[in-house]
Amino acid sequence: MLTHLLGSIVFIMSLGLCAQAHERVRIVTEPFPPYFSPELPHNGWLAHVVHEAFSLQDIDSNVSYTLWSRALKNSEKHKNVALLGSYKTPSRVQRYFFSCQIAQTSTGFFRNRQSSKNFNGNVAMLNNSIVVTGRGYATDIDMLKGLNTQILEVPEIIKAIELLANKRVDWVLGSKEVTEFYIKQSEYADLIEFDAPELEKSSLHLVFSRDFNENKALLKHFHQGLKLLISSGRINEILSLHGFNELQQQEYVQQLNQTLYDTASCTGLPE
Repeated sequence: MLTHLLGSIVFIMSLGLCAQAHERVRIVTEPFPPYFSPELPHNGWLAHVVHEAFSLQDIDSNVSYTLWSRALKNSEKHKNVALLGSYKTPSRVQRYFFSCQIAQTSTGFFRNRQSSKNFNGNVAMLNNSIVVTGRGYATDIDMLKGLNTQILEVPEIIKAIELLANKRVDWVLGSKEVTEFYIKQSEYADLIEFDAPELEKSSLHLVFSRDFNENKALLKHFHQGLKLLISSGRINEILSLHGFNELQQQEYVQQLNQTLYDTASCTGLPE
């Protein structure tokens, strides 16, 4: 009896040690709905995909939300800390290991419906105007150089929406999908609209600091987990849970599958 009891205790302890031996990844980011947010089921569809990919590699992950500027600083200082939702820019490529593209977002301008200004794709019309964007966002404001355009940066895109609704600025520059999500949740849904055409499509990535060489292995595990999600069909179950129809699932999986095998979409990773 005692032998069996001791054996059970040893077995339970070994399970605990195995659980503790699992690698852990802390993911830092800013709420970016509908992709990820603490207000969404499973932290949003993209966060859900990322979590499941790590889980299939026996890596525990959890998401911490803060301001984007703080998330950038936090991810650079620590190993086993990933930044979710980063755009790829030349300066960030120097500081981070980039995953393949895991999603896409459109960037463009939003206007107050009562404004006489209407963007037509010609940036010259932004002369003598005020544009607001998120602080630390990788939105391309170089196109405004040479113009008499005032650029304001705010900590959160919700603040930018408020400024636009109250006619304090002329345009909001940001992600079409994210800004539209916040507008629909706000009291300003009838006042603000996307001012087509969009400027560009930006890819979203999971990134780790280059200061810690161990992070390369974590990113390699992440890619392997994504491949398992696709081959098992589990990724379709996740997307369906978040409201993707069959066509949307097919388009996303095809896109993800292509970028996974396109080494040009990943930066500084081992083969």
